[in-house]
Amino acid sequence: MTKKIQSLLVVSMVLSGVIMFSNGYVNAIDEMAITEQDVTGLVEKAVTFLVEKGDEALALIGTPNGEFHKGELYAFVYDENITIIAHPYKPTLVGQNFKGKPDVKGNKFRDEIVAKALNGGGWTEYFYSKPDSAGIFKKRVFSKLAEKNGKKYIVAVGMYGGKL
Repeated sequence: MTKKIQSLLVVSMVLSGVIMFSNGYVNAIDEMAITEQDVTGLVEKAVTFLVEKGDEALALIGTPNGEFHKGELYAFVYDENITIIAHPYKPTLVGQNFKGKPDVKGNKFRDEIVAKALNGGGWTEYFYSKPDSAGIFKKRVFSKLAEKNGKKYIVAVGMYGGKL
């Protein structure tokens, strides 16, 4: 292969990368990087921490860019009345009750997240805003119950899918 052809191939590959980046393919790769194991692993880590520390754990779980918040992967916590008690992506939500409040498609997903956690844990799908992205995206969340001194904490972690 001549130097000229090699140079053209390199330029072509670089331009393809720029086009893919500008068309949002990088976001799709980032979304694919988070696995169900990542989600359930972070849930287990937060549950263990809450069982050990109780309310003391909430500040660390709710810390933006902290141990329980890595970009699009973050843990958040409800109480059994569907009030957010820790949320690193949107800390302004802490203290707000969301019982019966739906997503843009009418799904009362928060009620479902809490109900599934209280019944052994499980996955819930809904539509929500995504960190550093405009629009609404499909989100799949795993939730599980943690208990300390009779207090119940509903831990949830999710992964984003495609844009609505």
